[in-house]
Amino acid sequence: AYYQFPFWNLSAGVGVSYVSRRPTFDTLVIPGYTIGNATIAWTKGPMRLTATMDNLANRRYFLGGYSATTLFP
Repeated sequence: AYYQFPFWNLSAGVGVSYVSRRPTFDTLVIPGYTIGNATIAWTKGPMRLTATMDNLANRRYFLGGYSATTLFP
């Protein structure tokens, strides 16, 4: 979701991504995760200043992996 504030040249957005649990090439199953992100931006003419925060809950999650010894956090 994204919102443009009409009076202060500000805009803000939030987003949520969900990935369900999934198997590796081995018998290991990687748990699912949900990530929340937020951004705020200020615009003045052709200049734009943006601040973004990813993984708001600061949780560790695994993107994928091949086996129990080869996981990608």
